[in-house]
Amino acid sequence: MTQLYFLFCKIIYTILLNNFERDVNSTVFNFLFVGTPMPKANWTKNGNKLPNHIDTTQTPDFTKIKLKKTTRSDAGDYEVELKNNVGTAKVPITIKVVGK
Repeated sequence: MTQLYFLFCKIIYTILLNNFERDVNSTVFNFLFVGTPMPKANWTKNGNKLPNHIDTTQTPDFTKIKLKKTTRSDAGDYEVELKNNVGTAKVPITIKVVGK
């Protein structure tokens, strides 16, 4: 049986920074999905390839995005695309970063 399900629709996150944490903390988001065969996850930011300081990971159950040393420049419109031979699922994710 082949399938592809993504458990989210439009997502908006707001990250609050303060003077002490913004230079040392990372922000991690996990997104669950179901797909057989396992889909390949592809992430973009504002329609482009992710910056080098952002890592992504994928397992059979979820895809993860990690923003290392989160700063205001990490704000933007992200998208994760899951693709297998059944089809494609895309989810837009808006990340807002506020604070100093």
